[in-house]
Amino acid sequence: MPKITVYTTPICPYCSRAKALLKTKGAEFEEIDVFMNSDLRVEMEQKSGRRTVPQIFVGDTHVGGGADLYALNRPASYAFLDKDGGTSYLKATIPLETENPATAAELKERFPQVKDAILLLIGNKTFDDLRDLQGKMQLRAELLGRVNGLLKTGKVTHIYFTDFVVQ
Repeated sequence: MPKITVYTTPICPYCSRAKALLKTKGAEFEEIDVFMNSDLRVEMEQKSGRRTVPQIFVGDTHVGGGADLYALNRPASYAFLDKDGGTSYLKATIPLETENPATAAELKERFPQVKDAILLLIGNKTFDDLRDLQGKMQLRAELLGRVNGLLKTGKVTHIYFTDFVVQ
């Protein structure tokens, strides 16, 4: 697994949150404190193009700052469905949990392809396909297979439906 590097300062609440998230994922990381070290701060700025902390890297891939790291865990919403010859609207919040930060970084890089795969899969469903628990469980399994088929550095371990409204 690629090395994770987090540039931080001890007085930064966003740094604390980013490190806590990485720890909850079981990720080991190297923390580089740039608070009183101008050489390390310049190194961080040159590598990331940013002056703020935290800055997070997985190997040579710049994940971004704390907000970018948290965005990898945020849900996305999707729409469509056919119902009795008409169209229904599906709003689903679907957070994806990855097995490690390297996979989360790949998911971020490949977000357009992942979203396209999700939209194409859901777009072929009907209202009746998703009406009951069995249909939702089947959709979850299909989404997991489709998304993992796109990834090279790891897997999405869980897909959650935290909002699922059909109108």
